[in-house]
Amino acid sequence: MEVRHGRMEVIHGRIEVIHGRIEVIHGRIEVIHGRIEVIHGRIEVIHGRIEVIHGRMEVIHGRIEVIHGRIEVIHGRIEVIHGRMEVIHGRMEVIHGRIEVIHGGIEVIHGRIEVIHGGTEVIHGRIEVIHGGIEVIHGRIEVIHGGTEVIHGGIEVINGRIEVINGRLEVIHGSIEVIHGRMEVIKGRLEVIH
Repeated sequence: MEVRHGRMEVIHGRIEVIHGRIEVIHGRIEVIHGRIEVIHGRIEVIHGRIEVIHGRMEVIHGRIEVIHGRIEVIHGRIEVIHGRMEVIHGRMEVIHGRIEVIHGGIEVIHGRIEVIHGGTEVIHGRIEVIHGGIEVIHGRIEVIHGGTEVIHGGIEVINGRIEVINGRLEVIHGSIEVIHGRMEVIKGRLEVIH
């Protein structure tokens, strides 16, 4: 565990590192009644912030990297298993929701992922957000062997579900909105441009 010009604060919480690594450079990790667990994985914070309030962050053989970004977990859960989560100048917020990455990757560059009472699950897939936004409210986004890419666009799921299996969902300067419905891409590709 290495802290350089940064801050690590634990209030009624728990940080557990087993054969893993936590590195804070000019950044901040704050745990309030929450838990961070690193097993053979790595958490790196550079000028960024990780905040866990009554939530849980678990890294197993995976990697979480925050560069000038922010990860906030409130009564939610982030789980990375053999995967990678990267936040660069972006923001990831989980409120009573769940983000799970298994052999996949989530990358946020100047973008935003917000999960409120919903769930995002990535299995051998990838979610990439560049200057865009993904918002899940009581809904679910599931990516299995596929990819979701948002560039200057937005995906909004309210009480609905987006499922990508061996396919790809791409939004460039456009918007996809699912309200009480379901969108499914199986071995195909859906592209929204402007």
